[in-house]
Amino acid sequence: MGYIDSSAGGYHISFFELFDIPKLIDKNEELIEFAKEIHEYLAFFLIGLLVLHIGAALKYNFILIWMLPFTKKN
Repeated sequence: MGYIDSSAGGYHISFFELFDIPKLIDKNEELIEFAKEIHEYLAFFLIGLLVLHIGAALKYNFILIWMLPFTKKN
């Protein structure tokens, strides 16, 4: 999405100033807005996935381990 947004916006794209990445897309305002919207949805999806992952790790650590009969309970 970042490449599409930058390329459709007409921005210069380089790889750590080592070489230029060619623009394969002409300047297009509709495509820029679409790429920004998809980028926002993907960011929220990844944040949600991270929260679920942390929740599952905490559940495993604090609930499932205590339920096992052979584990030490402090």
